[in-house]
Amino acid sequence: MKHLITLLLGTIGFSMFSQSVPVDVISEKTESGYTLKAINNTEVAREFTLTLTTENLNGYTNPIKVVVPPKSTVTAAELTKVPNEYVNLKFKFSHKAIPAKKTTTAEAKKTKEGVMTSLKVTPEDIVVFTKEDCDICDVVISYLNENKINFKQINVSKNPENHRSMWDLVRIENPNAEKVSIPVFLVKGKLNYNEKDIQGFVQGLKN
Repeated sequence: MKHLITLLLGTIGFSMFSQSVPVDVISEKTESGYTLKAINNTEVAREFTLTLTTENLNGYTNPIKVVVPPKSTVTAAELTKVPNEYVNLKFKFSHKAIPAKKTTTAEAKKTKEGVMTSLKVTPEDIVVFTKEDCDICDVVISYLNENKINFKQINVSKNPENHRSMWDLVRIENPNAEKVSIPVFLVKGKLNYNEKDIQGFVQGLKN
């Protein structure tokens, strides 16, 4: 397995599943004026604060604050133009993550049981969450197969439900997590992610 170990060390930096924070505010022209929409493609809720500079547009009070759930788009303002007048719109915005409420032990247990049921895995299983175009994922899967280690592979790129399930498990331990390194492991009911020594961790699964 020397080839495996060398390759693992060469890719130990991992590739991040989540990109740099993808948030935005866009303006859409309507018959009556403009609609401002706040976009949050991150894994946590965010509070947006918008400050507008306008001419001949009504329907807002600075600053505009709006909370946008994860992976959602929310209308922040509906602006109405003054008829037959020159209209101008400029805006700037900031955003911040909203700390998630920590779940109780009972809630966490219920969530975990629900996720494992939906994934059709048991507390005794080894589960590997992978994604497309992930070299380290391919190496880990090859190692597990070559060493005849029973496991279940779950691709989070192809199925949004799988992606959501993985994040439900991550947030049980860290409600404010925004990104994790792939692969993520669920070993006999214990979640393991952002492993620094992934080579040692995978080899330890043989025991």
